[in-house]
Amino acid sequence: MVEKRTKKDNKSVIVGGICIAMVIIAIIIVAAVVAINTNKLGDSYFVSDNNKYVLTMEYDGSEEEDNAYAPLKSHLVYAYSGDEITGVKAYYEFADEATAKKAYDFYSENNDGAYKSVALEGKYVILEANESVYEDMSASDVKTYIDSVKESLENADSGSDEAVEEVVENNE
Repeated sequence: MVEKRTKKDNKSVIVGGICIAMVIIAIIIVAAVVAINTNKLGDSYFVSDNNKYVLTMEYDGSEEEDNAYAPLKSHLVYAYSGDEITGVKAYYEFADEATAKKAYDFYSENNDGAYKSVALEGKYVILEANESVYEDMSASDVKTYIDSVKESLENADSGSDEAVEEVVENNE
């Protein structure tokens, strides 16, 4: 015996199909947002703001030719709240993910407790400092240090390498 579908049954099927389509679209949108937000690292992240101070240094490779794990850039990020430093991470930026992976393997294998953690994110190797490294630092001291290094780097660009060495030695 064949049952006939009524208009009411057809409406239920259509409404159910629309609901399923909307759920699928929502899942796709959530997946896209998660994919976009998973790799937050890039030039826009390495900017000082109300939560962190950042010191970025670029390397031309001339001084570290023997070091296969020398990054193109290093970004020293000091997280803070009020005048308290709450964390310090060094982000070593490499030319590509394969080079970063080799450096990550090296730092992971040779981490004898010098770093709280070593992580890999794309072309970045992230070294998180132990709390003992920054527990006596204040955010205002870090800001002063970063400002003086940046000023010295600007002076170095105009020809004074001694200025950079002096600031680094004075702040170690």
